[in-house]
Amino acid sequence: MASIPPEYQQSTNLPPAGLSFNEKQPETIRLYPLSNYTFGTKEAQPEEDPPGDYLHHDQEEIPGFKARLNERLAPTGSLSARDTPSSADWTVHSTLAQWYRPNFETFMYPYLPPHTTRPKECKKLYFIQLPHTKVLAVPKNMKLLAVPLFELYDNTGRYGPQLSAIPHYLSRYRWEFVDEEGKVVAWTPGGPVDERVGGAKVLAGGEAEGEANGEMQGVKAEEGA
Repeated sequence: MASIPPEYQQSTNLPPAGLSFNEKQPETIRLYPLSNYTFGTKEAQPEEDPPGDYLHHDQEEIPGFKARLNERLAPTGSLSARDTPSSADWTVHSTLAQWYRPNFETFMYPYLPPHTTRPKECKKLYFIQLPHTKVLAVPKNMKLLAVPLFELYDNTGRYGPQLSAIPHYLSRYRWEFVDEEGKVVAWTPGGPVDERVGGAKVLAGGEAEGEANGEMQGVKAEEGA
């Protein structure tokens, strides 16, 4: 559900405004259209256990995580010249969730079991806030997907219990949707009442895209996921 600006409303009979319902809200997150981002490909990489990667025991958490993101998605060659210094870095906004693997089994817990003192693995899910524009390069043997939240929600059969819980984690934020001209065109409720209130897609990567060494693919989309 998103609020619609007055210029897009089809009726002049608006419902009465109630009291504000915005106490203890986190900061507003701004989402930019998918057409603001440029996607290309680069050389194939060995496939690890997706999604994500592992950090060595002597690596700092955030610098190590950014290094893994650069290995996977940072542009190379001529593509890297299109990225500005401000947008080249990754903004790690917050940790959404973390799970623990107490033994060598596949099941992971969203808490540390009381009988476990040294878990075998800790998996963390980060929220990465993208800038206004950014250049991304995907290994040719991989794909970058934009999956709608409604497809993830309660879809443990396809995405598993961890990824299907992402809509729950993101529900705490308030979102602003911006068009290509930088104008806020919709937002999720939760903020103060003011005068404004009134499926999976392949982005890049895959064997079908045969460009090498980070050459441009011209992948653009008309609207965000």
